[in-house]
Amino acid sequence: MSRGRMIGRMRSRAVLLAAALVIPTPVVSGAAAAQCQGSPEISYDIDLDIDIPKARLHHDRGIAELGRMAVHGPRGRILGVANTGLDFGWRVEFAWRPEGEAFCFWVRRTELTIHHPSSDIYVAREYRRGTCPYRAVLAHERQHIRTSRELINRYIPRLRWVLTSLRIPTGQRPVLVGSPEQAKSEVRALMKDLAEPLFREMAKALGAAQAKIDSPASYKRLFKQCKKW
Repeated sequence: MSRGRMIGRMRSRAVLLAAALVIPTPVVSGAAAAQCQGSPEISYDIDLDIDIPKARLHHDRGIAELGRMAVHGPRGRILGVANTGLDFGWRVEFAWRPEGEAFCFWVRRTELTIHHPSSDIYVAREYRRGTCPYRAVLAHERQHIRTSRELINRYIPRLRWVLTSLRIPTGQRPVLVGSPEQAKSEVRALMKDLAEPLFREMAKALGAAQAKIDSPASYKRLFKQCKKW
């Protein structure tokens, strides 16, 4: 298994009914605080951007070349490679307006990205197209790609939960802050707390799933499929 990417974009818009005040507010009067009003007309946009390119098949590299591309396989002989690694990221856009000596502050847009650098599949050129070993190796590497996609799909509801967390202040429920810069820093810390543990969990789950495909038992079943290798 090597590191790699994936395409398919999902965009959506969500309007939250409430937002917790996650940012420390300045000491202001009750009257001033009451003036920090939200509006249902101020949208909060979310974007779950999943980039998963279509898998491309390569048959131009030999076993020795593939061995320099990856560190897996029975006895170090690499018969095929599939790029399955994922990159994760998040981005937040802010808005604010003066409110007396303070500021009304909210998040305009939140984006989570899952990027699969490439879905390239390599089958060693020693195996002629259409032969039993060629088909067996190709099916094995396609299973790696399919596993990555299936894992992402399982996590989509939880990724959307991060985007729509009620801890994120929105235009409907802005928060009163003393400094926009401090507020931005607080929201970035919040997003780090919300998103990064989930990203780490996904990466660990993906690694475990791919390792199961490359287990000794899996390789044993693979080599039983063909008489000659």
